[in-house]
Amino acid sequence: MGHIRTWSQLEALDLSQAEKKLIYACYYSDPCKLDDGDLPSSCSNPTGTRRVRASVLRYLLLGGCHEKPLPTCKVDLCGAHITGSLNLDHQKIKNSLSLSKCRMDSELTAIGAYIPGFEVSNCHILKMTLERSIVRNDVCLNGSTFSERVCLSGARIKGQLDCENAKFRSKNNFQGPGPDAPPYAFDAQDMSVGHGFFWRGVSVSDGAVDVSLADVGALADDYESWPGIGRLRLNGLCYKGLANSPKDPIGRKKWLEAGSYWNDEFLPQPYSQLAKVLRELGHDSDARVILEERERRLKVEVRKGLRTDSNPASRNYVVALGYDAWSALHYIFADKLLQGLVGYGHQPFRSLIALLFLIVVAVIPAHCAYEAGDFAPNSAVIQTSNGWQELLSSTNPAKAWSAAGQAGQDWETFSPVAYGIDLVVPIISFGQTNAWAPSTTRGRLGKTLWWLEWLLSTAGWIVTALGAAAITGLIRRD
Repeated sequence: MGHIRTWSQLEALDLSQAEKKLIYACYYSDPCKLDDGDLPSSCSNPTGTRRVRASVLRYLLLGGCHEKPLPTCKVDLCGAHITGSLNLDHQKIKNSLSLSKCRMDSELTAIGAYIPGFEVSNCHILKMTLERSIVRNDVCLNGSTFSERVCLSGARIKGQLDCENAKFRSKNNFQGPGPDAPPYAFDAQDMSVGHGFFWRGVSVSDGAVDVSLADVGALADDYESWPGIGRLRLNGLCYKGLANSPKDPIGRKKWLEAGSYWNDEFLPQPYSQLAKVLRELGHDSDARVILEERERRLKVEVRKGLRTDSNPASRNYVVALGYDAWSALHYIFADKLLQGLVGYGHQPFRSLIALLFLIVVAVIPAHCAYEAGDFAPNSAVIQTSNGWQELLSSTNPAKAWSAAGQAGQDWETFSPVAYGIDLVVPIISFGQTNAWAPSTTRGRLGKTLWWLEWLLSTAGWIVTALGAAAITGLIRRD
C-alpha cells in the first residue's frame, strides 16, 4: 500500500488491535508492549494483536500529519510482527525508533534520512539499510538477527553503535567488490561513529564485514566476533582507543591478518592504526611488535613484485634467474637480517643480543689461540727486540714474555674478553687489539683467528651501525 499522509487516510484503514494500541501509546508518549512482549514466530499471516503495518509505523515516525500532529516521542514497540517494507529514505524523521523483540520479514531502509535515535534490539529483520543517514543519538542493534545485508555505509552516527550479540549473514545477491569477494553481511564503509563501536558476541555465519574507511570513537570488541581472512576489511578504519578490548599483540596480529588482505593484496594501514592507538595507551612494546609484523608483511609484498611469469612458454629464464637471485638477496639482507638484528628498526635493543653473540664467538678462539702460543705483541719494535727473540723457541712466547720479571711484564695484559669486545664493538677500545695480534705462522689457531678478525670486525660494524640507527629512529619517533 502507499504512504499514509493524513489522519483520515489512517482512519480509513482497517486498523488491527496492535496498531490501535501503538497509535494510542505514541500520542501519550508511552511504550507499547504487544501480548507478552516475546518475539513473534515466523508466519505469513500474523494475528491482529501482533500485526503492525510498516506504513502505520512510518506515519508515526514522521510525526503524524498537520491535521493531527504527533508530539515528539519515542516510537517504542515491543513484540510486534511488522508487515511490509519500512521506507524512510531521505526523510527527516521526527521521532526516535525503538523496536524490541519484533519481527520484520521485509526491508527497513532509511537512505539519506535524518534520524533522532535508532534502536532495534533482539529483533529479527530481513534487511536493513541506513546508508548516508544521519543519526543524532545512538544506533543499537543489540541481540538482533539480520538475514540479509546490513548497510551503514556513509552513515553519520553522533552517539555510539552497539552491535553486541547481533547475528549477521548475507545471501549471494549482495556481492562484495571484486569477482572473488564474498557478499556483504555488514557494510559500514566510510561510517562515522562519534562514540563507541561495540562489536562483542557478534556472529557472522557467512558474508563479509566491511568497516574500511570508518571512523569511530572507541572500539570495544573481541576476537571471536570478527570473520576470517577474505571476509573482513579493516583498511582505513580509524579508532581513538580500545575500550575494554584485548590488547595482546598475538591475538591482535591474527585480527589484523584477517582484515588486511583483500583480493590477495596486503593493506598496511590497519597495523599502523593499531600501533598508534597502543602507543597512545602506553603499550609501547606491543606497538613495536605490531609495527615489526607490518614491516615483515611489506617485505613479502616486495618479493611478490619480483616474481616473474611462471608460464614456461613465455618465461625468459635469464631474466627470471636474475629476479630470483635478487629476491633471495632481498630475503636475506633486507628482510631476515634486519628483522633478526633490529626488528626492522622497531626492536633496536635486539642488536645487543647479536653483539653479545659476536663477542662470545670472538672470545673463545682468542682464548684458545693465546693459550696455544699463537699470539704476539702488535709492535714491530718489540718483535725485533732481544727479549722477544730469545723466547721464540718457547711453547708460548707471548705468555712467557709478559710474565712477572720478564721484559713484557709492563705491557698490556692480554684478556680474551676485552680482546673480543675490542674486536667486535667499534665504538669501544680497551687497547687489546692495539697491543696483541694473532700470528699466522705459529699455528693453526692463530691463522684461523686472523681470518675471523675480518669477519667479526665487519659484522660488529654492521650490527652496531644498525642498532645505533634503530635507536636514533626510535627516539625520534617517540
